[in-house]
Amino acid sequence: MTALFLLLVYSAFVGYELVRPVKRSLRCNSQFVYTLLQICIGTGIGLGVTSCLFFYCMSAFGSSSSKSFWIAVGALGLIVVTAKHCGRRVLPEIEIIHKAVNGQVSMHISGILLLIFSFSLCNSTIWFITQSMAQPYGCLDSCAIWNLRARFLFRSPDTWQVGLSDLLVHSDYPLLLPSLISACWALVQKEDILVPILMGFIYTALTLVLLVLSVGLFRGINQGLLAGITLLSYPNLIIFGASQCADVPLGFYYLSAIVLLVLALSSKGGHCWFLVALSSGLAAWTKNEGIVFALSMFLLLLLCNLRIDRKPTLITLAWIAAGFLIPGGALLLFKVRLSAENDVLSTLSMSLLQQKLFYWPRYQQILCQFGQELFKFPYCRINPIPFLFLYGFIVGSSLNRRYLRGIVASGLAIALVSLGYFFVYVVTPHDLHWHLDWSLKRLILQLWPSVLFLIFIAIAPPEQLRFRTRFRQEVCKSLRRLPHLVLSLF
Repeated sequence: MTALFLLLVYSAFVGYELVRPVKRSLRCNSQFVYTLLQICIGTGIGLGVTSCLFFYCMSAFGSSSSKSFWIAVGALGLIVVTAKHCGRRVLPEIEIIHKAVNGQVSMHISGILLLIFSFSLCNSTIWFITQSMAQPYGCLDSCAIWNLRARFLFRSPDTWQVGLSDLLVHSDYPLLLPSLISACWALVQKEDILVPILMGFIYTALTLVLLVLSVGLFRGINQGLLAGITLLSYPNLIIFGASQCADVPLGFYYLSAIVLLVLALSSKGGHCWFLVALSSGLAAWTKNEGIVFALSMFLLLLLCNLRIDRKPTLITLAWIAAGFLIPGGALLLFKVRLSAENDVLSTLSMSLLQQKLFYWPRYQQILCQFGQELFKFPYCRINPIPFLFLYGFIVGSSLNRRYLRGIVASGLAIALVSLGYFFVYVVTPHDLHWHLDWSLKRLILQLWPSVLFLIFIAIAPPEQLRFRTRFRQEVCKSLRRLPHLVLSLF
């Protein structure tokens, strides 16, 4: 475990050095939050880049996994030195100013939210440990897809491509998680079942911490704690995090790219665009759904930069291309040379495609299933969505125009990804009811942290709570009508 801890520290250091050139102009009460945010994003990026480099080494040398691991570690250090050198030349400045209401922050609200958040965190941690003890090898998908690929990479470094045979389940899935697990096994020189559990816990914790810190950076720590409480109230985060599947890591890279996109649209340099592209590329290297996200982000990055300024477009495009280079190259190598055909795309024909695209009951079934999944929130005793609408209506919005463009662009990215998910269901060759029932909750989990981030930075924090006159009038009218409504039931 000491070796794994050192690997985590090294990956966090590497990612932090990649993120650190992004300078900022902050008030003192936000600088510490921003540093923690850099460490959080850097840890995830460092782990993802380690996975990519380990896969490159396994593909190039085909030698022992331990040798590939140390080559990957050396290449990772070289990338850090290069990034630091480039970061000195192009240093964007991001101005983030968090304003407290009348210069004061309500300690009463902070204490209550911190108490609720701590209770939710302890409860979720205990639940994660319980789930991991009950299923130490993960769920069925983890055993048949992610951990199985990792075992092929570790046990058979010369013939690991057998693990990508089309005879196995979803052999076209990218290898970020299997490569990372295999790299850790190569470090400790054994198949330790704690490694997949630890990876699931790390990405679950990183997703939660990233949401709290990013919202706290823009809206204050009270709003960040409220966002964290809302995320912890969604049990699928813990269920799929402990299942050792790739949905939680994918959600982390989605959120990381969205946060960095909002920052990038407030900066004057290219390093932020590099990090947005890198996070989006790592999402594509995590799971097939991430490819849709990466393509959407690539399109938005081009449109945003053409809109902002035409002069530095070539320099910015170079930063974006550099960000996509490492994970995109790994994905391209995997898809072209090693991967089997996708089970959805391989069975499509033009006649079948036309038949499904113009069969309107499929659209109705997908929308109904999506609505049921979204508004019943499986395993949730209380659906948080109505409370989010109510909270937003009560406190209103005090959005800084500086970040409006980033919020709109991020919302458009999520909309494009959701649209891509929707049309995959439309053309799927599988039974539609089974496909929706099996995968829709995963897709919602992948997007939910990013949606929460956009919601909580768009609405005012709780210390700015002001009951609107209209809201009070409506509440009073409802209370006056309540006795009549109750009597009418009888």
